Amino acid sequence: MRGPVLLRRPANNVTFLAIIIWPIEICVLQKETKSPVVLGKGILIPLRFLILMSNGLQLVKGLVLRYLALMLCCLSLSCLVSCTDAERKNPLDPQSPIHTNSGSLAIEVMTYYAPHLPVSDVLIHLQPGAYTNSTDIDGRLVVDDITAGRYLLQITKPGYATIEDSIVVEPGVQTDTSFTLDALPAIESLAVRSARIKRWFPQDDLLLLEVQSEITDADGPNDISAVMVKIPGLGFADTLDVAGASGSFSLLIPEASLPGRNLQLVLGQQIFIRAVDLAGFEAISSPRFLARIIDLDVLQFSSPQSEEVVDPMNLELVWQPIDLPFPYTFRVEVSSYNINLITEVWRRNEISADEVSTLVPVVLPDGPYIWTLSAVDEFGNYVRSKPASFIVPQ
Repeated sequence: MRGPVLLRRPANNVTFLAIIIWPIEICVLQKETKSPVVLGKGILIPLRFLILMSNGLQLVKGLVLRYLALMLCCLSLSCLVSCTDAERKNPLDPQSPIHTNSGSLAIEVMTYYAPHLPVSDVLIHLQPGAYTNSTDIDGRLVVDDITAGRYLLQITKPGYATIEDSIVVEPGVQTDTSFTLDALPAIESLAVRSARIKRWFPQDDLLLLEVQSEITDADGPNDISAVMVKIPGLGFADTLDVAGASGSFSLLIPEASLPGRNLQLVLGQQIFIRAVDLAGFEAISSPRFLARIIDLDVLQFSSPQSEEVVDPMNLELVWQPIDLPFPYTFRVEVSSYNINLITEVWRRNEISADEVSTLVPVVLPDGPYIWTLSAVDEFGNYVRSKPASFIVPQ
């Protein structure tokens, strides 16, 4: 009797041979090509040859099934080998030998308005890492070999608005960014003083709070949008007017416009100036205080007065001495007038308290004039006399 073992042995031999030869061929092909093996005609040919040498249809069917199973196993093995051994040249691939997790950051800082000039010596702070450095003469700062990721930026320079922002540094490349820096208004001076103005009509004195300030802006004087005075303790605020020269601002506040309609309430109160630019950034002054309101009943003239005719070549203004319990000086002002138009033509400041007269060193044209005498203390507070009149003849 024929046993099934004798019939199947050739198949087993052939199959065994296929199992041995096929992986060897795959490894040889992969070594030569240095790439994953693609199952194709190069593998199918020796297998077909082995199949033709087998006996019987049953043997063919068995070999085909075994071949398909082995093909799937080898395909999986080939994929694993190719994923392990393929070259990695992408610097963003964490398993690449040239992988890097750092980049560079280039920052440029310019002025807020065109032509956007570079701003040097700007401090730039990065967090995390506590990195701090400043821009060069071209307004640039380059940070090399910085770990990729998100950073908080703080950009500062005295006299400019602070910028806070965040930026993401990409690995392997230079990240470029730019900022425009707004120059803040600079309050160069601030004077707060009282004025007592004596007048013929009405008879009572006019009391004023006088505020004057000089303000500059590196972006130009036209960048100053508004200048305000504030007295927080009284809940008072008002806007200063532009006064003649560029950057000069002033405001005369009548006592009747103040809270309580009383200038005495301002004494001891903190007074601030707030300057705002067109971009909305602001500067606030340190507090000032009104030091004194001068109380003096009379400032008397000697001559000229009451439309007295004078010699313009030898014009001397004379007044009566006064006595005040604090240091003071005199100020004299001469103005021409025509109906409602009064124009100052000459003044002398800081006249010693011991003096009682002064010569007018200019020759005045013919016409009507008035002159006033003021006593001014060391803080700029003053009391001004009623005007006296004189005429320069033709």
